Parts: sequence; structure tokens; C-alpha cells
Amino acid sequence: MIVHQSYIFLILKLIAIEILTLFLYLLIRLPKTIIILPNSSVSENISLNYITIIYFVILSLIQIIFTLKITLEWANNTYEIRDDSIIHRQGIFNIKEDIYTLRSLSSATVEQSIWGKIFNYGTIILYSPIHKTNYYLINIQNPKKVVQTFYDNIEDTKKSEIIRKKV
Repeated sequence: MIVHQSYIFLILKLIAIEILTLFLYLLIRLPKTIIILPNSSVSENISLNYITIIYFVILSLIQIIFTLKITLEWANNTYEIRDDSIIHRQGIFNIKEDIYTLRSLSSATVEQSIWGKIFNYGTIILYSPIHKTNYYLINIQNPKKVVQTFYDNIEDTKKSEIIRKKV
């Protein structure tokens, strides 16, 4: 099972990029329209339009780059839940991989805010008594289902260890 962060955060970041781009465009466009254009000649208006077009193209390219970066970071930040471990992979070019064995985990809890309950995301806290530390899976989509998968895998791992010890 492969789990991503909630798509809500991806959407919010993309909307923020759109709003920021619009604000930056209006920051240049409005003063030109209100102050400069009424008092300038036709040839000056044409040259200002070229500058506006170049600015718009550059701003659009920057927006595309940030949109790709945000989308690729979201797509390449995954938690793979296996029978005996959890693998957290993150990164676009330099991939970092953390592996947590289910044998070292004793509990999994879910923290959800009111927004988390509405949009079905939350932070999963895994506790390892062996390492005496918590591991956090932040803003996971459908966290209760993921925690149930952990408990099922932990029980299966413990059952298989008991069977191996009897044999």
C-alpha cells in the first residue's frame, strides 16, 4: 500500500501559487494602466505593451516551474506500507529513504484537527518502545484506514514470529 500526503495540501499550495502570480501581475499591470497609459503617446504604449508581454511570459515560466516543483515534491513523498516495514521516500532528484520495521513499533495513533476530520487527513504517530521515539507520518490521507493497516500488519508479523518459534 502506497500512501501520500493529503491532496488538500497540494491543492492549497497550487492555489497559493495562482494567487501570488495574479498579485504580481496586477502589481505591474494596474499602475501602468492607471498612471502611465493615460499620459503617454501611442509609441510609448506599444513599447510598454512589449515590456508587459515579456514580464507576463517570465512570470508564467516562473509559475510553471513552481507548479512542477510542488507537484513533483508531493508525488515523490510517499509512505510504502509493507507486511514487515514502512518505507518513507522523499525527494525529486536526491531521494531519501527511511525504513521503519513494524517489529519495533508498538502503537499507532491518529491526530486530526477539525479540518482534518472534514477533509479526511491527519498525522499518524507511530511509537517504538525499542528506540523510545515517535515517528510521524504528517498530513496523511485517510489516516484511520492506514492505522488499521498498521495494526493488521503488526498482528500478522507477531503471529508469524510465534509460528516460527513453535517450529
